[in-house]
Amino acid sequence: MTGDRTRGQLLSQLEVLLRRGVSVVVEGQFGSGKTESLKIAARSLESDRTIVRLRGTPRGTKTAYLALADLVRVRPGTVPHPAVMFAQLAQRLRKLAVERPVILLIDNFDFLDPQSRAMCTMLLEMPSVTLLVSCNRVEDTPELRAAVNSRTMEALTLSSLSVAEGREVIERFLGGEVSTSVVNSLHAHSRGNARILTMLAAHGRENGNIAHVDGLWRTTAHYAEPFTSSSLRSGLAVLQSRLNADERAALEVLAAAGSVHIDVLARHCDMRALEHLQREGMVDARDGGNTYWLHSKGLAHILRQTLGDARSRQIWTEIVEPGMALRGVRPPGANIVWALQRGIEVNDTALLNAADDAMRAYSPRIALDLVSAVKRKTELSARVQAEAHWFLGQVEEGRRALDGQADAPEASTAPAVDDAATSQLVRSVFAADDVAWDEDPEQLTEDPLRQLLIHRRTGNYPALLYVFRANSFPSGSDARYLVTMLAAEAYAACGDSARARLMTIECGLVAGSVRSAVVRELGETAHYRVLFLNGEWRVLTDMLSQHVLRRPGRLLFGEQSTLSLPRLISRESRDGVIAGDRSAARPADLFAWFIQRSADLFALQGSGRSPATGLQELAGDRKLTGLFGLQLFALGSLVLLQGEGDTEAALADHFNELDLKRLERCARNTSGPLARQLGLLAEGLLAGDPATLVRAAQVAARHGNVGLSAVAATLASRAAGRIKQPEVQRAAQVLVPGSDSRPTMPEDTSMLTRRERQVVDLAMSRSKNSEIAAVLGISPRTAERHLQNAYRKLGVSTREQLRLVLQSPDGAAESGGA
Repeated sequence: MTGDRTRGQLLSQLEVLLRRGVSVVVEGQFGSGKTESLKIAARSLESDRTIVRLRGTPRGTKTAYLALADLVRVRPGTVPHPAVMFAQLAQRLRKLAVERPVILLIDNFDFLDPQSRAMCTMLLEMPSVTLLVSCNRVEDTPELRAAVNSRTMEALTLSSLSVAEGREVIERFLGGEVSTSVVNSLHAHSRGNARILTMLAAHGRENGNIAHVDGLWRTTAHYAEPFTSSSLRSGLAVLQSRLNADERAALEVLAAAGSVHIDVLARHCDMRALEHLQREGMVDARDGGNTYWLHSKGLAHILRQTLGDARSRQIWTEIVEPGMALRGVRPPGANIVWALQRGIEVNDTALLNAADDAMRAYSPRIALDLVSAVKRKTELSARVQAEAHWFLGQVEEGRRALDGQADAPEASTAPAVDDAATSQLVRSVFAADDVAWDEDPEQLTEDPLRQLLIHRRTGNYPALLYVFRANSFPSGSDARYLVTMLAAEAYAACGDSARARLMTIECGLVAGSVRSAVVRELGETAHYRVLFLNGEWRVLTDMLSQHVLRRPGRLLFGEQSTLSLPRLISRESRDGVIAGDRSAARPADLFAWFIQRSADLFALQGSGRSPATGLQELAGDRKLTGLFGLQLFALGSLVLLQGEGDTEAALADHFNELDLKRLERCARNTSGPLARQLGLLAEGLLAGDPATLVRAAQVAARHGNVGLSAVAATLASRAAGRIKQPEVQRAAQVLVPGSDSRPTMPEDTSMLTRRERQVVDLAMSRSKNSEIAAVLGISPRTAERHLQNAYRKLGVSTREQLRLVLQSPDGAAESGGA
């Protein structure tokens, strides 16, 4: 085998070999460009060679020698003897080779029917015929593998494109210069595959991920219809297989329309073809088999890109639009954008549905583009336009969109009740954004909902709760969700985190029916804040990471203070937090100001300056008066900083007693796990009781508060050592990070695998499966499987039995645990 070749090297090598009469097979992955390479090589030799091209076999066809039908006649329903077929084929090729040599070009040799593959390899013995074929892998095709091993064919491998070659492909496809960041990103995701490279470039251009700015294609902040290059590969693999006309037609309809009801499909598609596609895993069904859609977004994108304009218009006008009228078709936003780019006229309903989808995906610019194409402006279109401006930080533009619709002549037509109520909510949000922190909301407006939003902005949470309890509010799902979440945030800030948590659970029942993207963003931000003040930090980080994974546009257009919470929990620097279009010089509200101020103080730790003084001032700031939830976090952080700096000094000498008493008093006035953890810490430090500190460390560890658990366990271990309490000291050392005092594994565990020993070691320290999974980088289910395997090998069935079996000879390892 000659080895890997780039495109240019392969073409030159191909021409040399073919002119010498050497048969060649070119192997390469789907989309690597091997087909194009064969075509270029054939065109360069057409002047003095006869090029004969063979066609492949449609998928599911069992006709033998079908690929050779252009050269020899095969009577339907018969399978000629191979000797007869070879005689006819050889005679035909000899006639063609009378004037000049023949090159037999076969693209995707591995897709030929078996009889045709065998017959073509027999032609290698004819001196006047040279084979030029392509395949995915020579090793997977027995006929080609045998020919290469016997040296009757030369094999060339088309390697991946280099970054420079990838740049040429992208610039040729986009028709202009491309920035280095775009080239590097697309090349990395495509792994140098030319076909996938162009598909990703088309996807980026279609959905606004890249834009032509100042004469250069650059990346933008758009996130719409995200999918990976692996899904593109699976889509290409489907298209490389041989689909019959009915199967291809069904795939095209689903690619253009999105999800389609079976009644609509039955009028335009062959149901047997659809059933076959479903068995092959290309099509999925839901709603009891009544609605169908493509399994792979990559396949859908590729099909839309390869559809011609005439076919695109036919599907849209004959299937999609009538289907939308019958509510049997709901094309997603990416399909609408594709239709607009093809010059297809889309009705207002579909445009607004697509704009709403874009807002849910945090793609406000795409939503603006879709709304701008709406012909008849309505209350709904004005609200979506205003919300898009709000996410982009363009409050004035959003207010003008709402006010313009209210003053428009069409406004005399009564809008839908739900649209009008939701638009009124959005107007209240815009009105609250302009209020200064020192203004009295009761003098500005009599609308109780607007008063809630203003009190939240100014941080007057006690007044917010008074308004919440003293007034009635609209009963719609959006209003109910927003009002309840604002009240939950207020309860958490005032110290009643337990009630706040119950209210967020209640809101979960209506969250799915919320229509406004702005209302959903405000509600989710309030939910994160409740989890933060309640001390449910593991839940918070998991939920935030999942939301960002599903809707990555949140990183750019969501509430920026929310993105700082994980770093605030771990007390890391704010460096690296992505600043989106909504970031501004001033925080959005008092809670955001508190988060920003805390993050600024924690950032001082690496600069040689202590943040302790700043935290003391923050906890005593008059703006936080009565906000026990916020004060608790500030005081707790202050005490933890004092505990981390230490030394071998006695507990009473190491901490500021006034700070500890303030923390204990604040914890008594606050409910929730965080209040209990910090309350136990303050109580143990004031009393000098290591057992109480161990309880604080254990409670903190169960809720993912690693910092508090480590400080409390370390202080408890030192205090217990001074007053000679070995059992308590051992219990504390189990929770100290990096400690060698965990229960050692006896020789009985020699039959366990390395991973099982790791899992058992962590289980001995009372870690949950989720905690074990986080430490080892595996899933909780995998951790449970390893633990069960260890149980079986050690002859136990519970963790308690495991501790008894593996207990250290010098006593119970965790006898001091609560």
